[in-house]
Amino acid sequence: MALSLKARNRFIAAMARRAEAVEILDAIEGPQLDTLDGYVAGTQGSVSAVAATDSIIQGLQKLDGNKPNYVEATFSATFSNSIGALTVVVRKMGKMVMLEIPVGSATLAAATIASGATDVPAAYRPAVATTIPIVITNNGVRAMGQAVISAAGQITISVLGANFSIGTGGFDRCSLSYSASTLA
Repeated sequence: MALSLKARNRFIAAMARRAEAVEILDAIEGPQLDTLDGYVAGTQGSVSAVAATDSIIQGLQKLDGNKPNYVEATFSATFSNSIGALTVVVRKMGKMVMLEIPVGSATLAAATIASGATDVPAAYRPAVATTIPIVITNNGVRAMGQAVISAAGQITISVLGANFSIGTGGFDRCSLSYSASTLA
C-alpha cells in the first residue's frame, strides 16, 4: 500500500521531530535513549517507565532512575565593592547551568566586584574557571566586561580583567550559561 504524498510528508516530519528530540536528550544525558515509550532507566531511586501521559519534564526526570535532570533554585551571593547581597536564580538541566543575576550597581572603588569565595553552591560550579562576557557600567559608561565563575564557587566581575574606575558602576541583569562538567 503506497502512502499519499501528504501522508508521506507528515510521516517524514514526525520522524524528524523524533530524531531532534532524541538528539537533544542525548546531549543532556548521553546516548542512552532509543524511545520514550516504555523506557525504563538506571537503577537509582524508584525506577519507573516513561508514560505517554508524562510531560517532557516528567519524562526527563524519570531518566537515570528518577534523578531530577532539571533543577531550579536560588542562592544569595554577597558581592564586594558596595554591591551587597543579591538573590541569584540557578537553573540546571543535565550538565548545563544558567545563573540569572539581577542588576548590581553602586558607587564603586577601583577594584573588581567579587562574590563570596564559595557563594555558588557546589552542584552548580564549573570544573575549571569559566569566563563569560557581560555588559557592565564603568564610571557611568556602559562597556564590555567579564564574569568569571571559579571552580571554588566565586563570581568575579571586572572590566575585561581590570579594575572598575572610581564612580558609578556595576553590571546589568545577566544570564551566565556554562557546563558543570566534572571534567577539567
